[in-house]
Formats: sequence, C-alpha cells, structure tokens
Amino acid sequence: VMGPMEIGQLQPDQLVQWLRALQPGQIRPPEPLGEWHVLLRLEQLTPARFDDEMRQRLLHEALDALLDSRVQRLLAGETLEPLHYDPDA
Repeated sequence: VMGPMEIGQLQPDQLVQWLRALQPGQIRPPEPLGEWHVLLRLEQLTPARFDDEMRQRLLHEALDALLDSRVQRLLAGETLEPLHYDPDA
C-alpha cells in the first residue's frame, strides 16, 4: 500500500496511466514493469481542494521555483533584474 500521495508524484509514468484508468476498488491484472510484475488496486481517489493549506503549498512551490531559477542563472554568470515587492498586491 502506497500513499496517500499525489498521482503526479508517482514514478514511472506508466503507473500514473494505469491508476488513472482504474475506479476505486478496481484491480488491474499483473503487468511487467522493469524487473517487477505489478498488481494494482486503487483504494480511493481524493480530489484536490484549494484550501488555505493548498494555497500555501502552491505559493511555496512557486517561490522555490523562482529562487531555483535565479540561483541557476547566477551560477551561469547572468545578471539578474532586481526583485520588486509590493505588499499591497
């Protein structure tokens, strides 16, 4: 049993495709996956909700992506434009 986890975080992508085709409680016959044979059953599917927790998570992910991009550009020797902060935005 794995999860709960976001379906987009699963690797390899083949697992995502197989799970998306299942209904909760449905079993997929054994399938070869690399050196393994995988038998899947989708226990439940919980839709995402845009609540305060999700909002904070998305904001943190966006900030991490921005900072990672700027660090990579700095390491590559690029000059970066200054950041502007508008607390009323």
